[in-house]
Amino acid sequence: MAELFRYAGLKPVTTEQLLLPCEGHTFPVSANTRDDARMDIVCRGLWRDMEASYLDVRVFHPNAPSYQKTSIAQLHRTHQNQKKMAYLRRVLNVEQGSFTPLVFATSGGFAPEVKRVLECVGHKICSKHQEGLINIHKHSSDLAC
Repeated sequence: MAELFRYAGLKPVTTEQLLLPCEGHTFPVSANTRDDARMDIVCRGLWRDMEASYLDVRVFHPNAPSYQKTSIAQLHRTHQNQKKMAYLRRVLNVEQGSFTPLVFATSGGFAPEVKRVLECVGHKICSKHQEGLINIHKHSSDLAC
């Protein structure tokens, strides 16, 4: 995903970036307040010009026995919400940026927030490289391997 963001012209794009310390702030119990907390991808200009966007990835296996009675749509929502509970307030209040969870299933599906990100990045690629969606699909397929 980070390479796709770079191809779209988002700069800078960093991976595994440490978050700022959050002492002096109050967060829900579910928030990740560890000093060594990291964000998988950080870039500027994803949603708004010059705004820092923080994205964290989760991949889950929907065929795990513990998920047997839960729909794939509900699993995507659950994992997406867990990421938001862990990071959203910290990113908004301490990092002063936006947060987007990127939730993927090992079966190939992804959560609604991923679709929003891919659509946004796709439009940026079209604008920057004057490419159609077929070429964008080729680039994203190459990066997935």
